[in-house]
Amino acid sequence: MMSEDIPKAERQEDRLVYVVPERLAPDQNLDLSAILAEFRAQRVRLTLAPLLAALLFAAYALLAEEWFTAEALLAPAEQAAVSPAAGQLGGLAALAGVPLGLGEQDPSVKALAVLQSRDFARRFIEDEDLVAAFTVERAAWWRSLPFFTPVAPDPFDAVEFFQRSVLSVTEDAKTGFVTLAVTWTDRATAARWAQSLLERLNAQVRATTIRDAARNVAFLTEELRTGTIAGLQPAINALAESELQKLMLAKGREAFAFDLLDPPVPPKYRSAPKRTLLVLMGAFLGLALPLFALFVRVLWRQGADRRLPQGPL
Repeated sequence: MMSEDIPKAERQEDRLVYVVPERLAPDQNLDLSAILAEFRAQRVRLTLAPLLAALLFAAYALLAEEWFTAEALLAPAEQAAVSPAAGQLGGLAALAGVPLGLGEQDPSVKALAVLQSRDFARRFIEDEDLVAAFTVERAAWWRSLPFFTPVAPDPFDAVEFFQRSVLSVTEDAKTGFVTLAVTWTDRATAARWAQSLLERLNAQVRATTIRDAARNVAFLTEELRTGTIAGLQPAINALAESELQKLMLAKGREAFAFDLLDPPVPPKYRSAPKRTLLVLMGAFLGLALPLFALFVRVLWRQGADRRLPQGPL
């Protein structure tokens, strides 16, 4: 039978058509009136929630331990100028194998590295006998409960806590000024530690410089006396003069790495906790979280109502 003989209606493909009642069709529009009605019904709770949260945060802010930050403003100490010829001859001496380890690195740069080193922190903690105090402060509060094993003093943990929570060093890239800050629970102790750290830093960098310069001067003097390196007498003389200048400067100045522009004093006001900020944060969370939960619950109810049949089809 030819396709032309088949009726047109019989040649149409079979199709499956779904008929969905209007009340079961997805509704993309939010029912804002229901949301507003729910908010009005819960207005008392929405009012009390931020007040209670603010009170809880205020109680924590009043009961939390206070921390104070003592700051000292430092400036790199002025160093004696070294002649350019000394630097050039120093390179020549290095090529000749003179093991002086000479370098015109700014002492303040080296001092910053020393100040932030673990060895410097460890020595300060051990000299001040702070290992136990810093270890306990670093431990979580629940470790102090009676049924937990007491935290054993650990120098590694003490150094980590000191560098992370007690000592802060910031450098202004434009001016080169350095701010040394010490944070602790006692304002006088924080100021005393800041002063002690600065004195220790200057003393350590100064002692290292004196030791290295004296060793270099002795070596250069011996080379001049023996004359084993022919043709480098001018270079050795210039280098010896540079090292002597450095040695005299280090011996004559107590503040060798940094000058103290603004000494640390016991701060009048605490640095933490910030009570006003905590109260505002509590009020915000006390309002935002219930509003979000209420909004989600209303949307969930609207979605459930659209999914459930509401009568015979």
